[in-house]
Amino acid sequence: MTWTLLYSGFLGSLLHIIGGYDSGITGGVFSSTTFLEKFYPELLTTTTSPTVTPYCKYANDTLNLYTALFYPGVLVGAIASSFTSRWYGRLSSLRCCAVLTIVAAVVQVTAPNRAAILAGRVLLGFGDGFNEHVSAIYLAEIAPAQLRGKFISGTIFFGGFGVFVAQVINYGVRDLGNNWQWALGLVMVPAGILLAGSLFMPESPSALNSLGRREDALRALRRLRGREDVGAELDDISWAAGRAPTLRAAWHAVLTQRRYVPPLVIVLLGVTFNWWSGNSAATFYAPNVFTILGFGHSTALINAVVIGCSKIAGVLMGMLLLDRFKRRSVLFWGCGVMIAAQVTSAILFNQFLADVPGAVATNAQGIGILVTMVVYELAFMGTQNTTVTVFMGEFPPLEIRPVVWVLITLLTATWGTVSTYTFLLMLCAMKWGLYLFSAGVAGLLLLYTIFLVPETSHVPVERLQAVFYTHWLWKRFMPVGDEERGPLAPGDPAADGHRRREGQRRRQQVGVRRGVASIHGRASYTILFAIVFAETGLVIAPFLPGDSLLFATGALAASDKLNIYLLLLTYMAAAVLGDLVSYTAGKYLGAHVQQSRLVKKEHLVKTQHFFAKHGGRAVVLGRFLPIVRTFAPFVAGMSAMPGSAFAYFNVLGAALWTCLCCGGGYVFGNVPLVRNNFSLVMLAIVVLSILPAAYEVLTTRGVRQRKLRLAGPGTLTGQFGVLAICPDAERAQTCTPEEIQEVSARELEDAVQSRAKPLIIDFYATWCGPCVLQSKELVKVAERLGDSVRILKIDTDENPDISNQLQIMGLPTVIIVPTDTSKPALRTEGLLSADKIVSLVTSENGPAAVTTFDAGAKGLY
Repeated sequence: MTWTLLYSGFLGSLLHIIGGYDSGITGGVFSSTTFLEKFYPELLTTTTSPTVTPYCKYANDTLNLYTALFYPGVLVGAIASSFTSRWYGRLSSLRCCAVLTIVAAVVQVTAPNRAAILAGRVLLGFGDGFNEHVSAIYLAEIAPAQLRGKFISGTIFFGGFGVFVAQVINYGVRDLGNNWQWALGLVMVPAGILLAGSLFMPESPSALNSLGRREDALRALRRLRGREDVGAELDDISWAAGRAPTLRAAWHAVLTQRRYVPPLVIVLLGVTFNWWSGNSAATFYAPNVFTILGFGHSTALINAVVIGCSKIAGVLMGMLLLDRFKRRSVLFWGCGVMIAAQVTSAILFNQFLADVPGAVATNAQGIGILVTMVVYELAFMGTQNTTVTVFMGEFPPLEIRPVVWVLITLLTATWGTVSTYTFLLMLCAMKWGLYLFSAGVAGLLLLYTIFLVPETSHVPVERLQAVFYTHWLWKRFMPVGDEERGPLAPGDPAADGHRRREGQRRRQQVGVRRGVASIHGRASYTILFAIVFAETGLVIAPFLPGDSLLFATGALAASDKLNIYLLLLTYMAAAVLGDLVSYTAGKYLGAHVQQSRLVKKEHLVKTQHFFAKHGGRAVVLGRFLPIVRTFAPFVAGMSAMPGSAFAYFNVLGAALWTCLCCGGGYVFGNVPLVRNNFSLVMLAIVVLSILPAAYEVLTTRGVRQRKLRLAGPGTLTGQFGVLAICPDAERAQTCTPEEIQEVSARELEDAVQSRAKPLIIDFYATWCGPCVLQSKELVKVAERLGDSVRILKIDTDENPDISNQLQIMGLPTVIIVPTDTSKPALRTEGLLSADKIVSLVTSENGPAAVTTFDAGAKGLY
C-alpha cells in the first residue's frame, strides 16, 4: 500500500461523515427546546403532555418531514452526479458535494423560519447525493482487489464515526442557548477538509481511461500502486472500459439485458434490507427512544453516545472480518445475531414499557434495552452494512456502474424518505411489535444470503461477472460465452487465484456429495428433518436425540460432509413445523391423547409443572430440555395459549436452538484437534447425550406413578385424570400430602354420596391445560349429582375483571362448590382479584378457609 493510495482512500471516504453526522444529529436537535420553540412550537405540548402514551410522544408529521426531506435531495444530487462523474471524472462530484454541504450548513444555521430550514435540509441532501453516488465507485476503482473490502468499508467507518461525533456534539452543546445552530453548522468541517485535500488526490484511472486520457490513467495508476509495471492492470481496465456503452445505451442495457439482472437484484435487495432491518431506531432516533423510556435529556444523549461507539466498533470489526472470511459467512452469522437482538428488544419493551400515559422504565431495565441495541449495532455495522456496501461497489460492472448507482441512490432516497418519515409513526401504532417487524426483515436477509449471493472474496473487480457463471440461479441469466475473452480467459494471470478457488470449491462439492452419500445419499437432509420433526411434533417420541444430533451434524458440516446453510434451514423448518403440529394436537385432541398408553403421564406432569412455572416462555426454554421439548407445545395447545403468542415463542425458540446447537457444533468442528480425531469426538458426543437419559431412568425407577407431589402444605393440586381431595374440610389449609386422597372423575359420585361432610372440589389449584379439560369432565359429573354439589356460573357482565382473567389463563368459567356455601351466600366479587385466583374452601358451618394461588396473568403470554 502506498501513501498516495492511503491518502486518497481516506479523503474519498471522509465525506461519508456528512451522511452519518446528519443521521445522528437529528435526534438530538429534535430534543432541543430552543429548536422546537423556534420551528415546531406545537410539539412542545405533545412531548410534555401527561395524556400521551410514551410510544406516541414524538409521532408528529411535520417533525418527521424535517428528517425525511434529506433524501429527495440525495436523489436529485445522485442523478446530477451520474453526469458529472462520467463527463468530468469522479473528483468533480466529490468537490461538488463539499461545496454544496458548506452552503447548506450556512442556510440552516441562519434560517429565520421553518421553510428556510427545510430548504437547507433539502440542499444538504442534494450535496450528499453527489457523494453517495460516486464515493464507493472511486474507492473500488483505485483499490487493489485484496484491499477493496477495507477501502469500501472505510466509507462505512466514517459514516459510523459521523453518527458518533453527532451524538457527542449533541451532548456537548446541550446546555448552550443556540445548541442546535452549533449542531447543524459543524458539518462544514469535513466538507472543507475534502475540498482542500482533493487538490492533491489522483483521479480514478478507470475514469481517466474512459475519457480517453490513457497516459494520465497510467501515471495515476503508477502513483497509486507505487511501481512502474502496471500495464497489465491498465489493459484490463481498458478492456472493460472499451465495452462501456454511451449513457443512453447503459440505461437501456440495465433494463433490457439479462446479464445485468444478477448484480442489479443483489444490490437493490441489499439496499432494501439495510433500511428496514431496524437500524433507524439506533441511528436517527436513539435520544428519542431513550426519552420515550423515561430517561432525562442528558442521560438519553449519553446512551446515544454509547450506541455511536458501538457503530464505530462494529465497522472496525467488519473491516477485520470482511477480507479474512467469506462474505457470505460474515453476513450469515450477522443475521442470526441481529434477529436475536431485535426479538430480545421486543420482549424487553413489552415487559418494561406499558402503553399507558406516564409509563417509564427503571434504570436497570433501560440498561437492558441499551445492551440489546449495542449488540444489534455491532452486528449490523460489522456484517450487514459493511457487506452490502462492498456489494454496491463491486457487483455492478464498469460499463453500467454509474447507472446502477443512480438506481441504488433512487432506492436509498425512497426507502430513506419512507422509513425516516414513518418510524416514529410506526412505533406509535405497532409499539414493541416494530422490533419484531425488523427481526422478520433480518430473517429475509438471511434467506437472501443463502440463496442469492455468490461468494466474491479476493476476486478482481474486472472479473466479478465470472462468479455468476457458477451460481445455481444466476448462471441462467449469463450468456453462453464472452465473445472477446470469455468469463475466465485461459492463461489470464488475474484469474489464477479465482480459478484455484473454483477448483477447490468443486472438489469440496465432490466431497459433499460423497459425504452425504456415505450417510444416506440424497435423502440425508430428509432423514434429519424427519428426526427433529418427530421429536418435537409427535408426543410419543421424546426419546429421539435432538441436541446431540444438531451438534454432531454441525461438526460434520465443518468437515465439508454437509452444507451448513442447508442444515440450519432444515432444522429450523423441522423445529417450527413440529411444534406447530404438537400445539394443534394438544389444542384439539388433548383429552384423547393424554389418555393414550403411548404417552407417559409422568412426562406430561413434568412438563405441566415446568409450563406452570415459566408460562409461555416454557416453549422457548423447553427447546433445550429433553422430554420437556417434546411436550411443551402439546401442553401449550391444551391450555388454550393464543396462537399468535405460541407462533412468536415457537419461531424464537427454534432459531435459538438451531443456531446455538448446530452452529456451536460447526464452530467446534473447525478446531484442528477435532478435525483430526473426528470419529472419537463423535463417539464421545453420543455417549454424553445418553448420560442424561440414563440418569433420569435410574433416579425415577421404583417411584410410584400415582404419588401426589404438592407444591407446599395446604395446596390442593389437580392432576391428570384424578382429583385431589382432603377428607376433612375444616383442616383444608393444613392437609398433608399423606392425607390427600386421589379419586378419578368416575369415582366422584360415590365419594360425594358416601361422605358426611362435603368434599372440597378445587379446579384452580393448577391452571394447566389437562386440568382445564379434566374440570370440564368433572362439571358433567357434577351435573349428574344434582343437589350434592352446586354449580356456580360467573356473571361475566357484572364481573368483567373475572372474565378477563379467565380468558387470559384459559380457565373454564364454572366453579363447583359444596351446597353448604348458600349459608352464608357466596359472593363472587371476592373470589378473584387482578393478580390472584382465590378458591373458597367451605364446610357445613360456612367458609372455612380461603386458598390463594398465583395466577401469573401479567406477562404470562
